[in-house]
Amino acid sequence: MNVSTKARRFHRWAPGFLVAAVLLGQGIEATAQKSQTAKNAVNPPGQELNPAETLCAGRTGDDLYFCQLLCTELPADPLCLFARRFGAVGVVVLVDAHEANRDPEEVAREAGMTREEARYLMLVLDADGILPRIWVDEKPLTASEEAALKEASSANQQAITLINAGKYREAEEQARHGLTILEEILGPDHPDTLTSVSNLAALLYKTGDYAGAEPLYRRAMDGLERVMAPEHPYTLVSMSNLAMLLKATGDYAGAEILNRRALEGLERVRGPEHPETLNSVSNLALLLRVPGDYSDAEILNRRALEGRERVMGPEHPDTLISLSNLGILLQVSGDYAGAEPLFWLALEVSDRVLRPEHPQTLMYVNNLATLLWDTGDYAGAEPLCRRALVANTSVLGAMHPNTLISMMNLSFLRWAQGDLSEARGLCKTGILGVREHVQRNMDVAKDDQSLRSFLDSVRDNFFAFLSLFVDPGDESDVFEQVLAWQGAATAATMLINDLERAERNAPASQKGLFVRYREANRERIRLLMIPVKDDAGRADRTRGLKELTDELARLEQELSSVNVDFRRRRALIEATPKEVCESLKANDAGMVVYVRYKHFDPNAKNLRYSDRWSPRYLGLAVNPEGCGVSRVELGSAKRLDTLVQTYRDTVESVRACIESKNLHPDAVGHLCAAELAAMDAAASTVREYIWDPLAKGLPASGRIYVVPDGSLLDVPFGSLPTGTLPDGKTKYMIEDRDLAYLSSPRDAMGLGQPQETHGEGALVMGWVDYTSAQAMPMALAESEFCQRQGCTSIKQQKTRIARAEPAPKESLRSSTECGWATRTWEAGMGQDAPAIAEALGRSLNKGALLTTDWRASEGLLRQEMPGKRILHLSSHGFYSTWEECRKEPEGRQRLLKMAPKRMEAAGNEKWTPDPLTLTGLVLAGANVGAVGTDRNDPTNDGILSGREIADLDLTSADVVVLAACETGRGNKTSGEGALGLGKAFLVAGARQVVMALWQVPDIHTENLFQRFYQGFSPKPTAPKSSRSGKSSTAKTGAQSHEAHIDSVAALRNAQLELLNDARNRLGLLHSSYLWGGFVPMVRGN
Repeated sequence: MNVSTKARRFHRWAPGFLVAAVLLGQGIEATAQKSQTAKNAVNPPGQELNPAETLCAGRTGDDLYFCQLLCTELPADPLCLFARRFGAVGVVVLVDAHEANRDPEEVAREAGMTREEARYLMLVLDADGILPRIWVDEKPLTASEEAALKEASSANQQAITLINAGKYREAEEQARHGLTILEEILGPDHPDTLTSVSNLAALLYKTGDYAGAEPLYRRAMDGLERVMAPEHPYTLVSMSNLAMLLKATGDYAGAEILNRRALEGLERVRGPEHPETLNSVSNLALLLRVPGDYSDAEILNRRALEGRERVMGPEHPDTLISLSNLGILLQVSGDYAGAEPLFWLALEVSDRVLRPEHPQTLMYVNNLATLLWDTGDYAGAEPLCRRALVANTSVLGAMHPNTLISMMNLSFLRWAQGDLSEARGLCKTGILGVREHVQRNMDVAKDDQSLRSFLDSVRDNFFAFLSLFVDPGDESDVFEQVLAWQGAATAATMLINDLERAERNAPASQKGLFVRYREANRERIRLLMIPVKDDAGRADRTRGLKELTDELARLEQELSSVNVDFRRRRALIEATPKEVCESLKANDAGMVVYVRYKHFDPNAKNLRYSDRWSPRYLGLAVNPEGCGVSRVELGSAKRLDTLVQTYRDTVESVRACIESKNLHPDAVGHLCAAELAAMDAAASTVREYIWDPLAKGLPASGRIYVVPDGSLLDVPFGSLPTGTLPDGKTKYMIEDRDLAYLSSPRDAMGLGQPQETHGEGALVMGWVDYTSAQAMPMALAESEFCQRQGCTSIKQQKTRIARAEPAPKESLRSSTECGWATRTWEAGMGQDAPAIAEALGRSLNKGALLTTDWRASEGLLRQEMPGKRILHLSSHGFYSTWEECRKEPEGRQRLLKMAPKRMEAAGNEKWTPDPLTLTGLVLAGANVGAVGTDRNDPTNDGILSGREIADLDLTSADVVVLAACETGRGNKTSGEGALGLGKAFLVAGARQVVMALWQVPDIHTENLFQRFYQGFSPKPTAPKSSRSGKSSTAKTGAQSHEAHIDSVAALRNAQLELLNDARNRLGLLHSSYLWGGFVPMVRGN
């Protein structure tokens, strides 16, 4: 092979190597800056001579070609030195060393290389034998293809130059242009193409476009793993980059797992002190710092710093990053004296080596400012905060995450300095920017768990807003932010699910509208991210944004006019205080919103950042008349949580008393009088703290929608005592107030809207056989069908169930234990299922499907629940905690099977499961693992998890009744409610869910729901006007409006009947324990 042929092959390989090994290994900014520094060293200021013209002087032919190729943009890189010393002959050495599979050290010695050159040659050849496959079996290139590849290489290099100049839009155009050429000529899976994909992802990540970067990072990682090898350095570097994106979006567990895998691989392949290895070490230190693992983070940070100082030098940009990161660790640990000199040193060197407005320099400016603020040096911190904000806005753009951080930091500082006017202005602008940042990157989150993590990573901005805007007159601004943040992840998940269903079910004529809508929205968001340098750029962006805004408005209007699902879900996600008040007024309702938040104190000096926040509760009472909003600070979260826990403890004491004495519920008042009195007393105290301060801000009549948060999710408000009647009997809130629950305040937007589509008939499930493992095919597992003439074989079925499952000796009673571990579920629940099915069969046109005993399987529910209008499920439900389940070997293993594959491979010590996998509905065969109950579904284990429920399409369900203990409870999350069975059904699309907050005795549960369904006949409702002003009778199909079912009123009436009946029979010894545990939750239509 002659030199020219090898030169062409090296040219095709070299750009990919340069980008992957240098740009990703050292960082795009660092490499570009190193190039600029070297150019300045070669060419005196004011001269524009290309350094390659000097460095390559005297060379000709192939020697000149390679010298110019490698020295134009990277004059200080060892590859340039390699080309200058060896020229084209060096290429032959590289090729021959690979093709002969010779030892790199031997080749280096024969070539007369220095130790540094030999070490770099081994890096190029990958001493562990992992080499780019681009060298193997390549087809010859045409002249036009050669020219196109040179154009791609030039575009990629130009992108780097533009990034360094802060021209991100132009850089993205060049990067995409280069990628398009590589995809066309080399193919989508070529290593150079995948490296270009990874570089484009890095650029988008730097601009804060996580939604754009994430699929590119994954494509690069998956492709390199497949084409190169799972432990090729390119693959591992791509994996490490993806880990940092996951960190930025709040997926810390996923990020740590990927980063550890990348680090372990790089240590084997590259060695412990290779720049890429040290970069992965540094990234892992950042990840460990987030949950507060400061000790391990400091060890890793010092390793990265010391290694970078040795390998790259004390003033290399990566070394400065490690220096600053160590300073942050010392700062959060309270060692301000140790942190300050590190910050000053990093800033001084970065100002000199990079430039004063380089994003990395501005990061050090921000870090130093926060330290001075922490120590009370406000005068020293202010100019630094202002410098960071002005420069970040100019270089990165007003919507970049770094700019928003600078803005919020300056707001906090001015707040501490007493200038509330500027502080509030900055905070209001900053919080709107954070919301925009969240909205444009929601596509990164693949499910509601990821969305919650992403929101939690920026939620402190919301909490700071609540802490600052506390003056009279701020209520409207606070309400606007509460609407935007409370329940945002759940609302976004519902929106995503609903829009996917809407697009999937839309006729072909509408599908193009959905595609154009998504593309226009993404382009608008991209334009918002672009920084502008001058008036001309600002005018171009303003013009482009106006065009896109007009286009989006046109598409939204067109979609809303033809697709009701799109119209309603957009209305919910864009809810404003005025529109929510209008909806409440139209439905003769008010609303109470609770927020558990962290109150921020900017004036706390010499305190760690985390110590400046104190958990508290606030309440908002919304009266639709005049859209009056009353804000009440309810005080310390610790105190309020303790009061609620005391109340819950008294509820548990009543249950324990009933069980220990094996009492009939009617005897509870006589033999558990002390426990009942303690329960009512604790409930009264809770009411005094959480309801009474807000009551005067609510309308005097009409329904009140409650949006609870934190521990208040465990409180059934209707069962709280409000006083004593003249005859001495306790009076309860349910007697004065018609109460319902919302998972999000924005759900008030959809209240009272008639449904466009309904399911047909009902599914009633109860009296489940938890022990039997019938080996019957699903086709033979037929259930009873109940119509107006009744159900068949019910008596025979009752007898069979009673004989099949005797009551076990031990049963699970506490739903907070690990429901996935080995348990024996108690039989006998839902014995009223046949009667309920008969009642529904008579009142519904399409009848009711009754499934009991071993037929009540996981597979049958998955098959039959979609499409039904009413679901009545009477079986055990549970929610667990990971802390409990990880103690149980079986529970742990069953949950790990639900984990993503990337989690399974990493030991899972720090992995936290999706909370909806920790809750479940217990079905046939659960006591024996459901082995053989369903041959069509071998994965059936007798438990339908909350995640499996949430993934179903239950949009046809008007009402879901969960007639089991504590189905309304779940793992509590900040601002997103209880993640249990009730939330799972709402996410799946159900409109109303009736659920229990404690264990109501079976006999009273059956009595309650017999009354609930008594005369249960839906009544037609007149269509109301939609948000657009048009009649909401617009339909995607021919189905007409059907009757509306108000489960809230039905449940309240049934509970009041039970209450009055108990008073008449038991006098003063009645208790809300027997009826008050069930609550209704609704979602906006």
